[in-house]
Amino acid sequence: MRILVTGGSGFIGTHFIDLLRRARPDAAICNVDLRAPKLESHRCYWTKCDILDGSQLDSVVLQFGPTHVVHMAARTDTDSNNIADYRVNTEGSANLIASMKPCSTIERTIFVSTQYVVGPGKLPDSVRDHRPHTTYGRSKCIMEDLIFKSDIAATWTIVRPTNVWGSWHPRYAEEFWLIVKKGKYVHPGGAPVYRGYAYVGNVVEQIWAIFHKETASVDRRVIYVGDEVADIRVWVAAFSRALTGKEPRVVPRSILRLVALVGDVVKMTGRPFPLFTSRYRSMTGEYRVDMKPTFQLLGPPRYSLDEGVRQTVDWLRTQGELWRQ
Repeated sequence: MRILVTGGSGFIGTHFIDLLRRARPDAAICNVDLRAPKLESHRCYWTKCDILDGSQLDSVVLQFGPTHVVHMAARTDTDSNNIADYRVNTEGSANLIASMKPCSTIERTIFVSTQYVVGPGKLPDSVRDHRPHTTYGRSKCIMEDLIFKSDIAATWTIVRPTNVWGSWHPRYAEEFWLIVKKGKYVHPGGAPVYRGYAYVGNVVEQIWAIFHKETASVDRRVIYVGDEVADIRVWVAAFSRALTGKEPRVVPRSILRLVALVGDVVKMTGRPFPLFTSRYRSMTGEYRVDMKPTFQLLGPPRYSLDEGVRQTVDWLRTQGELWRQ
């Protein structure tokens, strides 16, 4: 087994390579990434390569001769409204597809997309029902279209992670989790808000499991990966208890909405503020996905919410003096 992972130095990629090291210590691993790995133990797998450089990527793929490919390399933030800023998701994916065509050793490929190819609201009617949420989501729609239109000979699967969290998350340690730790987080009252969350340990287990399913059950399929959809308050409360020993404070939505409007004004001055309208909408907006087909195919997630929180908090406490206090 020769496994090529694009973006193996990233958040999900780091966990996936850790899983490969445990599950298949005899496998050859090639991490194609511009950035060095987060863990020194992963450095031996790293090949510095820009997937926007098609000729360089062609050379790496052909030289390594993978049997399995997992395409994770991506820009994943939602900060820009310019599709050109997400070239790694569009042109980079096109380059990988082109690089795979002359490589006859490839048996299976998994392309990592996002739930954002379909925005909140009505569940999609089909896997091609694209209603992107954010420009990032639009860039992944382009990637998915490229895959469907390609003539890739190997078995391929597109996975759409839901809202992934866990150690090495690129933002939560300095944003949400830090706010919770400082006791500054307040939760909106009112009706439950249901959303799909995904502990990263479960996501990589599910990706790995797809490689071991019969071809007919995963070929040319789009599969959501993550945990059961649940009330966001359950997820928040688990972190609040782990980080502060307390349940999160609950505040009426009308009050939070007013605070968010104040935050909008403060942000216009260039100063930081913990709550503003877009964050308020995120806290109160549902984002459901249908995870039943995933669990029927791959079984239930391995890690419980409490176990994922415990592992994440253990990692947070290694992230500087503030987290050790």
